[in-house]
Amino acid sequence: MIIRALSYGFSALAFAALSVVASGCVFVSADGGGGGTCDVDGKVFTVGESFPSADGCNTCTCEADGSTACTRKACIESCTYDGQIYEVGDVFPAIDSCNMCTCSADGTIACDTQDCPHPACMYEGKGYMPGDMFPSADGCNTCACGADGTISCSENDCSCLYDGQTYPAGASFPSTDGCNTCTCVDSAVACTEKACLACTYNGQTYQPGESWQASDGCNTCTCSEDGLVGCTKINCP
Repeated sequence: MIIRALSYGFSALAFAALSVVASGCVFVSADGGGGGTCDVDGKVFTVGESFPSADGCNTCTCEADGSTACTRKACIESCTYDGQIYEVGDVFPAIDSCNMCTCSADGTIACDTQDCPHPACMYEGKGYMPGDMFPSADGCNTCACGADGTISCSENDCSCLYDGQTYPAGASFPSTDGCNTCTCVDSAVACTEKACLACTYNGQTYQPGESWQASDGCNTCTCSEDGLVGCTKINCP
C-alpha cells in the first residue's frame, strides 16, 4: 500500500512537470535551479523575477520550484505608424522628423524623445530647416529654406503647349485622340495610352462623342464611347 502511494505521488509530480513543459515553459527542478533560481538559456533568474520570452513579445516569470511560467499572447508581427506599416525590428523616422522610432514585437512603437529644433520655414503645411530643398507647389520649381526663415523658389516657366493651347503645370486636359487624358508635368505633356474606340461611317472615321450629318442629309449621327454609331430617325422631307 505504501509503495503504491509513493508511485502515485511520483506520477503526479511527473505529470505536473510535463504539464509545465507542454504549456511552452522550460521546467527546471528545484535542486537543478540552484536553490530558488531558474536557469534559462544560460541565464539565471531569481524567484519572482520576470524576463522577456524568446519570442520577443511574451513575458516569463521564475517560479519557486525552479520552473518558468510564460504568458502566451499572440505576437504581432507589424506596427502601423502615421499610415505606414512596419515590420518588427524596423527603425523609421518619427513624425517630428528628428527622432527615430522602432517597431516592437508586441506591436507597440517606441520613439526617441530628444528635443527637436523648431523648423525655420513653413511651406504647404510642412516644416523645413535652413538649407532644406523641397518641391514648389507648382510641381516643377524647387524651393529652399533660408537661414532667416525666408523661402525662395525658382521661377521656371512650367506651362505646357499642346495642340495650340497653353496649360499651367498640373493641369489635365483631353488628348487629341478624344479618349485619353493628358497632364502638364514640369513643362512636358504626359498622356494616358489606353486603346481608343472609333466609329466608321460611310468610309469616315469618327471619335467617341463626335457628331456628323447622316447620309440622308437631315438626320444626325453620333459616335458613342463604346465605338457604336447612333443616328436620329426623323422623317426627311
